[in-house]
Amino acid sequence: TANAVPLETELPIVEDIPTKAAASTKTAEQVPTKNTKTNNLPQMPKYQYYQSDTVMTVSILEANVQEENLNVTFAPKKLTVRLRKGGVDFTVIAGHLYAEVLVDRCKIVYKDEKVLIKLKKKDTFEWPELFGKPIMDDVKPDASTTEKTSQDASEAAKPIPTVTDTGTTRVRPYSSH
Repeated sequence: TANAVPLETELPIVEDIPTKAAASTKTAEQVPTKNTKTNNLPQMPKYQYYQSDTVMTVSILEANVQEENLNVTFAPKKLTVRLRKGGVDFTVIAGHLYAEVLVDRCKIVYKDEKVLIKLKKKDTFEWPELFGKPIMDDVKPDASTTEKTSQDASEAAKPIPTVTDTGTTRVRPYSSH
């Protein structure tokens, strides 16, 4: 027959074959697996952001978020996002935005796989980052600060100029946290 092994073929010799008494008696609960997590506490949700000249979109990468578990506070130069997950409150985002937003035009969009927070920019330009340094109106000045002239203040409030479109596709900054 075609499956027959010729008599000349040597078969490997197996030594030390364990007996039933020597076999392991661990149960499935005792054997750790690579996917077993030792910490069952909920983890901090991640976020990422992307933008156009007019809107900064922040995506909270958490599935099935209910409206009652999310608290978003918009201010012209501040954003705070708190999320309750598994009975634990997380402050996902809290900081001073790079530039001002129009609070009444900001919105929250709930999706199955994430939550989108759309920030309508007051001035039309791309931000180099989501957060910036707080401006003097946002923090209490201490005794060591000096008073600036109105000319200095108006120069500081000017938006960063943008380059006009040259017909090429622009790469937009993208970040994930």
